[in-house]
Amino acid sequence: MSVTFSTLRKVSLPSRRLAATTALGFGVLAAGVGLAPGAALAACSAVGGTLTCGTTTTTDTSNAGVFPATDRQYTTNGAVPSFLNVTAGSTVDGFGLAANLTGANALTVTNSGTIQVNAGNTPTKGGNAALGLASSGGDLIYNGPGVIANKGTGDGLSVSQTGIGLITITTTGDISAATGTGVVARIQNAANAKTVTVDVSGNVTAGATGVNNGIFADTIGSGDVVVTTGGNVTATAAAVSFGIRAIQQGTGNGAITVTTAAGKTIASTADGISALNSNKGTGLTKVVNQSTINVGNAIGIKATTNGSGGIVVDNSGDITAGTGTGILAVNSNAAASAATIDVTVAAGKTVTVGTGDGIKIDSGLSTGLTTINIIGEIKAANGTGVKGTSTAGGITVNVVANGKIDPLIGVDLATVSGTLTVNNAGVIQGDNIGVQLKSTGVGFVGALVVNQTGTGSITG
Repeated sequence: MSVTFSTLRKVSLPSRRLAATTALGFGVLAAGVGLAPGAALAACSAVGGTLTCGTTTTTDTSNAGVFPATDRQYTTNGAVPSFLNVTAGSTVDGFGLAANLTGANALTVTNSGTIQVNAGNTPTKGGNAALGLASSGGDLIYNGPGVIANKGTGDGLSVSQTGIGLITITTTGDISAATGTGVVARIQNAANAKTVTVDVSGNVTAGATGVNNGIFADTIGSGDVVVTTGGNVTATAAAVSFGIRAIQQGTGNGAITVTTAAGKTIASTADGISALNSNKGTGLTKVVNQSTINVGNAIGIKATTNGSGGIVVDNSGDITAGTGTGILAVNSNAAASAATIDVTVAAGKTVTVGTGDGIKIDSGLSTGLTTINIIGEIKAANGTGVKGTSTAGGITVNVVANGKIDPLIGVDLATVSGTLTVNNAGVIQGDNIGVQLKSTGVGFVGALVVNQTGTGSITG
């Protein structure tokens, strides 16, 4: 017997049966009640803990337990693991989709089609993102090759966790927002020790107006924040818009790792990559960049810690900043630590700054060693190639045989009592000053050393 949408809505189920199936998650369909052939391809249908959406245009409403449905928002109590699937080749447009998890079991969303907010629409149910996921309980997992596009008002993909579960985003699809941030992933529970993982191989594009980031990932818990991109990231609104922004705001040993792909571009009006470990934790702050970074009057890569963890910036992509800094690494912890800073510019790669410094580091009160390796080239026509400051920590700059620093001032290092060392086998060519080392301490202070090897040259 064929069951149409209208007939299915009118099916009368015993209240005892309805309660049992509802408790399993999304589902309100009792055993033995079927869908007509192709019915799932025209709306969203639920069986137990699985919600399946085919091609449909959603309304800005919350589902009240009637299926098939065209609502934007659905809630699952997570009594069993829950699944939301957008089928291959399907387009869910109108006001997009949102899902809310209230229980302890995971919600897994697999997008094999397209989820879209149409132009002129502003979703309100479950947030304003084309796909909005929220949990006050278990894990939130998003995956699949599907596309997410918000052509109206709001973000592309938003995943918010106020429970104790993790956030994992793994997708090869493009994500875009005409007026908002491309991807938002946030753990907002200080007791949550799980990881925020954002792994997007497709292109991410933020809105062209307003303050929007390409990718924004953070936690106020003690877990890690991990962001990996395999495509282009664009956030070029006239206002301050970051390409990738990763923040660890909790205590404990939560770390930040940002990794980008070779052959791709990060373009932004604010910092291209910003990694901030902000709340005195012990975790490492690490950026491994292989993409080309183009920023306006901003910073190409900014890595900052307020804690006792180290900083690593491994750059093997070209960086261009108009007015600003190519790479900035700062330890702003108000207490002494032994945290280290390591910055490398790889062979064949160039950091170019119009007005500002190529690389700038400040190790603060740390006694740990700062090491800067120039294997590629630094250009800073109106600034300093490598500028470093410390209190008691040593700073070592290594320029290898093919490395080159070509700024107004080549290397400018200052300390209170640390050891400053420049090992040069390449070219340091300052228009005004080649190398300047300065110690402001009294009594015993560290050594100030310049080592020339091979065919290395220093001019200024």
